[in-house]
Amino acid sequence: PKNTQAGHPSLTGTMTLYLTSDDTSLSQRLMESVIYTNQDGAAVKLYLNAVSDGAAEPAPDDAKSAFIAGEVVFTDFSTTVNTDDAITAEVAFSMWKVTNWIGLAIS
Repeated sequence: PKNTQAGHPSLTGTMTLYLTSDDTSLSQRLMESVIYTNQDGAAVKLYLNAVSDGAAEPAPDDAKSAFIAGEVVFTDFSTTVNTDDAITAEVAFSMWKVTNWIGLAIS
């Protein structure tokens, strides 16, 4: 039998970022966010099945896509440099306020 009370969903994970020399890239900004003590407003959408909106510059159509969304705290950063491969970094996060769970809006 289940012995715990159901509560709000929460999750943790890592994102793999590909680093470039562009200081304004999303990967650079996410990596830099790890060191900030105030990360208010940090949020992500994790697409499980992204369906294009069909526009000339395509973006995911949230009505047709399966995703998890919510506010996050970036908790850790690590990188490995290998001269034969692209430079990547791992950014760990904890989603503390889930706002969408695979099609179910959560308030």
